Parts: sequence; structure tokens; C-alpha cells
Amino acid sequence: MEQELYKAEGITIPGTAFVDNQPTLDLLEAKAIGVFSMVDEEINVPRGSDEGLLQKLMQKHGDGKHPNFIRPKAKDCKDFLKNFGILHYAGPVFYNVTSFLEKNKDQLHADIINVLQKSSCSLISKFFPVEAEEPVAAPARGRVAKPGGGPTTSKKTLGFQFKSQLNDLISTLNSTFPHFVRCMKSNDLKQGNIFTSQRMQDQLRYAGLVEVCRIRKLGFPVRRPFEEFYKRYRCIDLSCTNLDTLLVVLQKKGVLKEGEWAKGHSKMFVRTAQNGELELAREASFVTLAVLVQKHGRKMVAIRKYKYYKKVIADVGAAIRKRDESELATVLDLCFELPGNGNHLKIVNEAKLLIIRIREEKRVRQLLENAILSRDINGLKSAIAVHKELVPPYETPLAAEAATLLARLEEELLLKAELTKAISERSRSRLQELVAKSQAMQFECNEVVQALAVISRLDQESALLAKLNDAIAREHLDDLNNIYSECMSQGMETYYLKELNRAKEVKNILVAREIAKEEERKRREAEEERQRKALAEIEAKRNAQIAQSKAQLESAIASKDMASLNSALQAAIQSGVQIPEVDAARALLEALKKIDQMRSQLTAALKVLQVKSETGLNELDLQPLLHAIAMSESVSITLLICF
Repeated sequence: MEQELYKAEGITIPGTAFVDNQPTLDLLEAKAIGVFSMVDEEINVPRGSDEGLLQKLMQKHGDGKHPNFIRPKAKDCKDFLKNFGILHYAGPVFYNVTSFLEKNKDQLHADIINVLQKSSCSLISKFFPVEAEEPVAAPARGRVAKPGGGPTTSKKTLGFQFKSQLNDLISTLNSTFPHFVRCMKSNDLKQGNIFTSQRMQDQLRYAGLVEVCRIRKLGFPVRRPFEEFYKRYRCIDLSCTNLDTLLVVLQKKGVLKEGEWAKGHSKMFVRTAQNGELELAREASFVTLAVLVQKHGRKMVAIRKYKYYKKVIADVGAAIRKRDESELATVLDLCFELPGNGNHLKIVNEAKLLIIRIREEKRVRQLLENAILSRDINGLKSAIAVHKELVPPYETPLAAEAATLLARLEEELLLKAELTKAISERSRSRLQELVAKSQAMQFECNEVVQALAVISRLDQESALLAKLNDAIAREHLDDLNNIYSECMSQGMETYYLKELNRAKEVKNILVAREIAKEEERKRREAEEERQRKALAEIEAKRNAQIAQSKAQLESAIASKDMASLNSALQAAIQSGVQIPEVDAARALLEALKKIDQMRSQLTAALKVLQVKSETGLNELDLQPLLHAIAMSESVSITLLICF
């Protein structure tokens, strides 16, 4: 493949001798004369043996008949008379034929296979699937057929399986584009961090990687298309406009060396060392280009910074003129980006002093506003003192408002003290005077509310005393009790003890009179109660008699017994009871009498018919029976109407 690529690109390289492993493959896999075929054939021979196999191999391939077959000597291996050798790509390998045929069969006893195929474990049964046996031709002349007759069968040997798997692998590789990850065994101790050089070298040689590296080294291992090569290395000299110009310049600079590179029809071919020199030259050109780019970049950055600094200074001036704290804070934060944080600039220092003054004024305004909102005298005094300490003086309407409010609060405080004193003295005139003053000031507080409540209380107490005197004059006990209790509930005994004692004496006199009246009233009520109880006993007896009669009537009606009905009706009439059950009992009694009469008539009519039936019946003989039936129907209708 390498030679074909170089030939297609028009590049001449020294000839390369490749190690061909085909003779070894033919020795192993050739049909009929290959080692695998001869081993399978020896298995089918009736008296085939390992020694017979070795003898046939020696006769067919030994003594120089095949260049890759070796007859071992005593120094080559142990028990050399039972060995044969094959020259593989990695080196000679000697094989002992002892149990060679048995191992090639690769089969267990039939009974063991049958047991494993019938295992209840699905995993074990999958290892030994049931396969259809392939019939083979009849035994050759001179061979003894197996007893039992019929076609013979053949099992797949280990050699046959190996050839089949190898052919499948070759077919798969030829139909795909495989990529391999070659794993190497670093040592035979199966331990980490141990690297045996000889062991690794043998693996590389046996895997053919050493041969591949040798072949690659003879040619040009690095290959790049023209466009890729030009774009990658044009940075070494930006004046080059095409690939040929670039190659000339690289040769003049000594980057490209004779014999280390070649130009094909579509690709550039470079040896490994030459590729390293190209990459170094490319990296060096990057440094030159980076310095050039940095120069122009730094120039642009410096110009932009200069313009930015001028804009920041202009913004500082605009913020000073506006006296806006947020704008001043913003531009002063930006001043830290100026050289030396802008401390050498007069306008920056002026802005810093101004923002300090603005924040101090804001603090004073906040103190005044908070003091005004809280209406706290101490807070107002403190805020006014801080405002007066500002130098130069700071003029704000809040200062005048705070001073006015302070004067008002001090006046209100004095008014509260006077109201408290008047409330404790219970002086109505003074309280009215102070309340009028607070109303004129539009001042409301707890003391004013208390004063109004005290005034109202004094008015109520005066009204109660007037009512109390009126009740005493009228000698009205209920009014006197109510008014006296109300006075006591309001705690008037503290201030009007004399008036209340006089009312209490009058009340006791009136209570004595009422007690006498109450005793007389109770005597009359007791007599009335005695008479009411006597009437109730009479009424209870009457009701019991009516209930008894009603129960007897209902029982008689339910039993439909004429004797019971007569007895119950007689008892009810004697007691003079007038209830609906009396009428119902009478109606039922009449109906029962009619039923007895109807039953007698029917019985008599039936007897007549019985007598007449002996001599013969006629229409006149049925008249008594029909009359009795008609009477019974009328009685039934009467009973339905009644009940």
C-alpha cells in the first residue's frame, strides 16, 4: 500500500524488502497437505496415532521439503523425537505431538454432553446446544465401518474450528475499516509500575510494529495536502502567495533540507525530523506575529484609555454642576481607573469634598425628617443642634419646621401637666378651661380625653345625686335601690358619702314597709295555691276515668265481643264519658248483631235447601237463600263504611 501511494504521487524511495508470512500460512492451512488437514485426516484413520501423525508430517514437509518446517534437534527442545517445528513470523515454535489427536477432537463423552444439555440451569444448557450431525461419505477402501451400519457422522475438530473462525475474521476485516488498540503486557509479574524492556521489545517485534516503523522510516511518514501545508506554514513568510513561492523561501531560510522532503502530485511528503523543524519555524513566526499584533493592540488600548479618561473627567465636572450624589458616586468610582486614582487632579478632589458635603446635608435632612415624623423633643433638639454646627451654614425649610414643631411640643407638654393636675383635683371649671385651650390648639392626647371623661363623670354624678334626692322625696324604693346601686358601682361613696348614707337610711325604712306587704301577699298566694291543687286533683280523677273508659272501649272494639262491648258502653254511660270511642263501639255492636242475624238466616236457608234437595228443588226454594245473601252484602257494605 505504501509503495502504491508513493508511485501514484510520483515519488521514488529506496526499495523495501517485506517479510512475507504466506508460506507459513500455506504450511498450516493448505488443503490435504496442511498441518490442520493432516491432523484431521489422522483422526479419521482407524488406527491413527500421534506418532503416525508425526511420521507423516516429517515425510511430507521435513528434510527441506518446506522452508518453514523444522526437524528439531536435541538442543532445540526437550524430547525432540516427539516434536516438530514451524518457523513463524515471530520465530521458530516447536510442538509436542503427545495427545495431539485427542486435544484436536475437543469433545467430551457423549453421556456427559447429554447430561449437560438437559441441565435445568439455562446458562449451562446454552453452552452445549443440540446440533444436527452432518453425514460423511462411506469409509474408504480398506477402512472398517463403524458397527451398526448406517451413515457415519463427523464432529468438528479444533483445527477445523480454528480455520473457520479465522476465515470469518478475514472476511469481516476485508469488508470493514478496522482500527486497533494494541495492548502490551509490561511485565510477567502482573504488578503495576514495573516495565520490562525486553518483554515489551519482544511484543513489539512479534506484533510487527518494529517492521512497520522501519518501513515508515524509509519513506515519508508525514503527509499533508498542498492546501493544508500552505495554510499551516504560510505564517513563516506572509509575503508568499502560493505553495511554490513558500517552498523556495523555506529552502532559502534553511528550514527545508534536501532529501528530507518531497513534493507529490497532491501532497507534501516530509520526514519526521524535517516536520519537527517546520513546526519550530512555525512557532517562532508566531512570536514575531504576536509582537506585531500586540504593538498595534496596545496602541489602540492606549488611545481608547486616553479618550475614556477625558470622558471621565468631563463627567466629574457635569456631576459637580448637578450636585447629584448618585452621579458623583458613580464618576468617583470611575476615577479609580485614572492614573494615580486621579488624586493629582483638582476637579477630582473637589468632587470628593462635594460628595462629603452632600452626604452630610443629606444626613442632617434625614435627622430633621425623622425627628419631625417621630415628634420626639429630644430628637428635634439633637437634629437642630447638628444643623447649627454645619459650616458653612446649611439652609433648609426643615430646620424652621423643626423649630416650630419643637415649640409646639413644649407647649403641649406643659398643657398635659396642667390637665393632669386638674384631673387629680376634679375641678370642673379648670378642666373646661384647659379643654377649651387644647381645642383651640387642635391638640389631642390622652390627658384631653381623660379630662373630657372626668367632666362627663362629674356631670353624671351630679345628675345621679339629683335623681337620688328625687327618689328619696318620692319614697320610691325601686328607683332608690337602682340609683343607689348605680352610685355605688361608680364609686361615688368616696366623694359623696353623706348623701349616700342618708339615701341608705331612707331605703331601710322603705324596705321594712315592703317586707310587711310581701308577707300579706304570700298568705293570699298560699290560699290560692291550695284551691288550685284541689281543682287539679278533681280534674286528674276525671281524666283517669275517661282514660280507663277509652281503654275498655278500644279493647272491646278490638276483640269484637258483644258482651265486652255492652259492658264497656254501660260503664262509659254511667261515668258520663263523651268520647268518639263510645259511638264507634255502638256502631260495631249494631253491626255484630246484624251479622248474627245474617248468620242465622243463612243457616236456616241452607237447612231448608238441604231438606228440599231430597225431594227436588225449584226456584221458590232458593228465595230464602238469596234474601240472606243480599242481606249479608248490605251488612258487609255497612261494615266497610263504618270501619
